[in-house]
Amino acid sequence: MTDEKPKEEKEETPKEEKAEKQPKEEKIEEQAKTEEAKPKEEPKKEKPVKREYKLNTSSEKKNPLMKRIEYMINVVHGAQATPTRTDLTKEIAKVLKVNEDVILIEKIFSECGKAESVAKVFVYKDKKEIPKYKLDKIEKRTNKKKKE
Repeated sequence: MTDEKPKEEKEETPKEEKAEKQPKEEKIEEQAKTEEAKPKEEPKKEKPVKREYKLNTSSEKKNPLMKRIEYMINVVHGAQATPTRTDLTKEIAKVLKVNEDVILIEKIFSECGKAESVAKVFVYKDKKEIPKYKLDKIEKRTNKKKKE
């Protein structure tokens, strides 16, 4: 007698599973139909983010041999990513009141987890004073990031 009861329970479970599967399949089909009927949304264009930086000049060194002034600038960028060279160049030009063409950002140092960076910046007196190899080096760095 004990053998008969488990058999009955086993027979009921497959029937219940079939009954449950049918409504699920129907729901999936209905969802697919409604998705097809909806007009496709265009991807949202990201608005340019206005970034604000606080710049502090930590050191200034005149280098008459290379005809430039070398700055170490502390950049506080809050909870944002490390600023790009182009963004920093614009901000530094405003602060130092010089033309963007004579500014070269040699290196941007960032520590993991900090919202501060240190930039090594060269400011030349004239664009003609900038060595060609430096211009090529900086151009390669900025073009790499544009391609990616």
